[in-house]
Amino acid sequence: MTDLDDFKKTDLVDDVLAAHVNKLQAASMQSGFGNFETLTATRELVDNDTAYQVFTLAAAAQDVELPALNTAANHIFLIMNDASSSYAATVKTFSGAATVATLAAGEASLFVADDGTWAQIGGGGDVEGTAVLSTGEGGGTKFLREDGDGTCSWQAAGGGGLSPDEYWGGNLIRNYPSLELANGAAPEWWATTSGTLTEEDSTGEGIPQKHERILKFSATSGNYTYQDFDAADEPTLDNNVSKVSAGCWVYTTTAGTITLELYDVDGTTSLGTAATTTTSSWVWLEVLDATYQDSMRWRVSHSTTATLYLAMPSLNIGATVLPWRERGTREVEEYYEYLVNSSSPSASWHDLDVSAMVSPLTCWIRVSALIVAGSDEASFLLMRRDGDTGESRAYRIAGIRGANNVMYSQAHGHSFCSDSQLVEWKPVLTGQIIQIHLVAYREWA
Repeated sequence: MTDLDDFKKTDLVDDVLAAHVNKLQAASMQSGFGNFETLTATRELVDNDTAYQVFTLAAAAQDVELPALNTAANHIFLIMNDASSSYAATVKTFSGAATVATLAAGEASLFVADDGTWAQIGGGGDVEGTAVLSTGEGGGTKFLREDGDGTCSWQAAGGGGLSPDEYWGGNLIRNYPSLELANGAAPEWWATTSGTLTEEDSTGEGIPQKHERILKFSATSGNYTYQDFDAADEPTLDNNVSKVSAGCWVYTTTAGTITLELYDVDGTTSLGTAATTTTSSWVWLEVLDATYQDSMRWRVSHSTTATLYLAMPSLNIGATVLPWRERGTREVEEYYEYLVNSSSPSASWHDLDVSAMVSPLTCWIRVSALIVAGSDEASFLLMRRDGDTGESRAYRIAGIRGANNVMYSQAHGHSFCSDSQLVEWKPVLTGQIIQIHLVAYREWA
């Protein structure tokens, strides 16, 4: 072991300046004044040790303890854990009272007695992402994760990166933001075991905005809002899928536990859960790397009776949650001769089930309608989603002003349908012939 005594001047020629030279040597970090040592036990540094310390830890992790605080004698230390080390070196204050830093193999840092304590300089403070090293890592598929114990480590994204074999498709959550686009409307494709679910404007609810449109769940204890997913309905859910992940932002002002869960549809097997007890702040919950099943239920609950808000819900294939995007739709052209072929129907709302003509994911249909007038009065045909009330959410499909009982009108229009692919239609007058043909439909992509 090398210390400052090995460099001090004591001969008669230099003794005049010896005291000054010795003080300068104590602060020198030139490698020529360094101490290079293999540690097999805790190393207790003293003020007489050189400023430059290089340690090798070959057998086990060891502590390096800094000297007792002494404003007259303490000097700066540059401590390095040699790159050949197999273990980390933990730098602590005098007698191991507190940890100042942990140095992995190849890492070094400066330590100075400052303001009544030992502080680390160099290696501490804010670090730009471009300055973080990834020595020994490769492939371009890893991320730096906080490990929850004060350290970080490089981790493979999703257990192997975003490979086409494990990640495809997008967000599977349907109807958020909702097609209804009306505050207080209950969105299709969502369900609750109890309580009510509506879509609202976040500003109007007087809470911090995470997304302009939010789901408001007036929950009762232990009940949840949910969506079900079945491989028979979802084209992307097939035998190649092995893992799925889910996420959602949640907010409440009521004390209790908010839980995001993936379950089988029967509710007997949990695929993964995430929970929070935070109130009055948006919290991101995620369930990662859950084992895929052909039938799954995405659900959120509150442990007590409360108002719970949801934003940007997500479910995707793969071992981690992908960046959030709302689920889009695609149009499928499909012609059916008759959905309706009725003579003199009553001027009231009539049910129309189109599930046999469209896919289970259909949310919108486009039709061609024909009216044969029975009088010279103005007439038109309305269509709306099943479950809507009144005519404010109805769409005018075709219109006519009959004359001499021979006037025809044909037009194209569209209508949202319920998640069971149900619509309703209504002529405004009796004594007409109504024909409705399916032209195309839109389904969740």
